[in-house]
Amino acid sequence: MSALPTASGGTLSVSEGGEPARGGRTPLTRVVSMAMRWAFLPAALALVIAQFVLSAPRASADTVTVDAKVKQSLVEVWATWTGWVQIPAYYERDGQSEWVKAVVQSSCTGFVVDSSGFIATAGHCVDNSSEDIKAMLRKQMVDDSVRNGNLDASAADGFKQKANDQQWLVEGHDRGTPVERQIEVLQPDGVNRVIDHWTTVQVVQFQGMDQGDNALLQVVESKPLVPLVVADNVPTSGEPLTVVGFPADVGGVTDKSRLQQPSFIAGTVSGQQVLTNGVPVTEVNANFIPGMSGGPAVNSDGEVVGVISQGFLTKGNNFITNAPALRRFLLQNGVHLAQPPAPAKPFPWIWVTKPPWIWVIISATVLALLVPTVLVSLVLRRRKKRRSTGHLPPSGNGQPYPPYGGYGSTQQPFGYPAPPAPGYAQSPWYPAPAWASQQSPTGTPQPPGDLQSDVAAAKPEELVSVAPELVTSPPNGEVKTK
Repeated sequence: MSALPTASGGTLSVSEGGEPARGGRTPLTRVVSMAMRWAFLPAALALVIAQFVLSAPRASADTVTVDAKVKQSLVEVWATWTGWVQIPAYYERDGQSEWVKAVVQSSCTGFVVDSSGFIATAGHCVDNSSEDIKAMLRKQMVDDSVRNGNLDASAADGFKQKANDQQWLVEGHDRGTPVERQIEVLQPDGVNRVIDHWTTVQVVQFQGMDQGDNALLQVVESKPLVPLVVADNVPTSGEPLTVVGFPADVGGVTDKSRLQQPSFIAGTVSGQQVLTNGVPVTEVNANFIPGMSGGPAVNSDGEVVGVISQGFLTKGNNFITNAPALRRFLLQNGVHLAQPPAPAKPFPWIWVTKPPWIWVIISATVLALLVPTVLVSLVLRRRKKRRSTGHLPPSGNGQPYPPYGGYGSTQQPFGYPAPPAPGYAQSPWYPAPAWASQQSPTGTPQPPGDLQSDVAAAKPEELVSVAPELVTSPPNGEVKTK
């Protein structure tokens, strides 16, 4: 490959066969350009693929993530019931009825539904007018009588049966008042724990078992809590779910010096049912254990689809409350329900939100490949443009220079500009050389007399000093001798 002078003072790169070099680019620049191009394309393709993978909404979260999310919103609910049981007069020696105090405790489960301190649980867990609570107080009164020596142990079971069958009256401290209750809650050990000791809560409102079995508690002056999202619709049959709570049986056999951890029991949705009292419920194939009442039943996204209510306990096919009914109950009582996270938006809106670390890495990689590619492309384009300014316009036969008398041809001595082809003499792209106007007697253009005479008169030994003075001007402007 050679660099030949042009009429404008630049050079023209040609191959050994007389062909111009392709775009004036060397093999090295072509290799670099191709390498950068092939490096950029896979990076761009990886960016697009990663966008669709990461921005596509997931069908569901994994079980470990859901369990950890639910746990930080759970509370153990402990209720203390104080009632006075009236023993009928015909059971007393003096023929006078007697009021006997009894105290019982029960455990349930609850979950946070509002960061300001609202907690949901089952209605029967706080219902102080419930016949179940009164039955517990009657039995406890009989046990206390046996322990105090007022009743023979052999007669205890009979008295319990009679007290509940005859529904002995149970009231609060004052005549006509309901049974007294004290509700306390405590969060298990874990992240985002706020309620780290037994704390008394207020019962805002509750529904009895025959009204929907939902209840709302409130922690006064609490730090922000982590709420769970309550689903809008009932779950579909066959959908997997998890019921969560604090089983009393488990708490009875575990270390009392440690806080009980919640139990997660998997199951599926069996269908939607309506009880004899007209209350809609969701039937689930998951085992319930006493103490889990009031706990949440969550779907695969961690959303609450109902509250553990009632059923056949460990036999499966139990009932949770209706999710839409739970939402209405909570909203009617001033709860600001938590909203589910917004679904991932498609490209490029994902950049509006805080990008995950994977996006930071991908972006840095693409920029690292893209910037050098652009710079190299600009440099090569500029060099190509600079070199192309010295090229001759194409001739009619498709050659970049006249086909006869060209550079390096046998028709003209090397080092002299070739005479222009017909039609080029007056072209602004190929101005006629100064010596073209000097005509020989025969009309043939001849070189200037000084150049002609100097070369012709030179002796062989003087040619050695003449040849080095024939110079061309390379692109960088430096004089290079031939």
